[in-house]
Amino acid sequence: MRRTALRLCGVLCAGVVAVTASACAGSAAGGGGDAAEGDPIKIALVFDASGPNAALGASQKAGVEFAVAEANEKGGIAGRKIEVYSADAQSTPDGAVAAAQQLVQRDGAKFIIGMVTSPATLAISQRLESWDALAIADQAQLNDLTGKNCNARLFRTTQSDTMSFNSIGRWLKDNPLATWDTMSQDYSWGRNSAAAMQEGVQAQGGRVDKALFAPIGTSDFAANLSQLAGGDGLFVSSNGSDAVNFFKQGLDFGTFANYKTVVGNTAFSSATLDAVTDPRLAGMWNQNTWAPGVDNPGAKAFVEAYTTKTGKAPTDVAGLAYLGMQTLFAGIEKAQSIDPKTVAKGLEGLEFDSIKGKVTMRAADHQLEAPVYMGQVEQVDGQNRLVEKFTYPASETLPPPDGSCQLAS
Repeated sequence: MRRTALRLCGVLCAGVVAVTASACAGSAAGGGGDAAEGDPIKIALVFDASGPNAALGASQKAGVEFAVAEANEKGGIAGRKIEVYSADAQSTPDGAVAAAQQLVQRDGAKFIIGMVTSPATLAISQRLESWDALAIADQAQLNDLTGKNCNARLFRTTQSDTMSFNSIGRWLKDNPLATWDTMSQDYSWGRNSAAAMQEGVQAQGGRVDKALFAPIGTSDFAANLSQLAGGDGLFVSSNGSDAVNFFKQGLDFGTFANYKTVVGNTAFSSATLDAVTDPRLAGMWNQNTWAPGVDNPGAKAFVEAYTTKTGKAPTDVAGLAYLGMQTLFAGIEKAQSIDPKTVAKGLEGLEFDSIKGKVTMRAADHQLEAPVYMGQVEQVDGQNRLVEKFTYPASETLPPPDGSCQLAS
């Protein structure tokens, strides 16, 4: 468990300062209501520092810390400095809950961000009211998070599963293929992804021959790869070390050469492409939530500032974490408060500029109305990179609010 407070004298001189236990206990003891004027905004960064999602967690941490450093350089948010308290979620829902609970109850952090998976996000969402906290879901795509399991204190800044597959559906209309196989992680997000892909393929008159699944943390995909005999298309819904292992082993097996095209659902993240350098990935497609090449002023400014500070472009995951922080900061500015319930009200219906352009937090279900992207893997300066090819606005991918979402007032 790690506790840090990020303060800075400028974007290029961000420092990490230890926070004493007594100071944290004093801040947390008050509980309830708004904090005193000038009290810092305390962020609970619940990220995966270990386990199969560790690479994604590292990128999230980088995006959050950059956003905090940038904001503090400009004087903070709503006149307050921002502090980040971080803990390892261990790539499990139980680990995420334990980490968040300690950061909230011990350190007084009231704004939670960083969960990679939908199960971890859902587990934390169920405890927000009792913790008097607010959470930003910057990675989790499970429809139920803004559907039957929506929460007045949870706000999603990435897209939902339906938004992802509506964008893939748009791509399928222009690239109809008759036969598909699917390979997905064996949990709620992966199974929903496979089901949505099958529905989309059938809508175009095609069929899915094999729908395969592997548990999170799988290191040997030989049994799965031996069943992927080829066809028109292969759809892969995976991330973290699972995606890295699958693509490395699939290249060794020669699996992908048996398909006309390979399409990923976030599978070709920056972390995956950094780890799998084989140029044979070039030409494969990926639905993605954000990438450094997105063409809008907010994205360009972020990429330039991040690259100047760190010496490298932000990953897609770092960008999503930054977007989550942009959303939270916009809500705090609107509310002029750091009381979670008040900030939640400030976020509802809020329109603001972001690295995805002008976006709106939909009040009915707390889903961010933002574009979705389709990109293709290309070799750029000898490295595999995802290059955005199509941008689909929220008006074309975001369905109406799910009637099962009933937000408590």
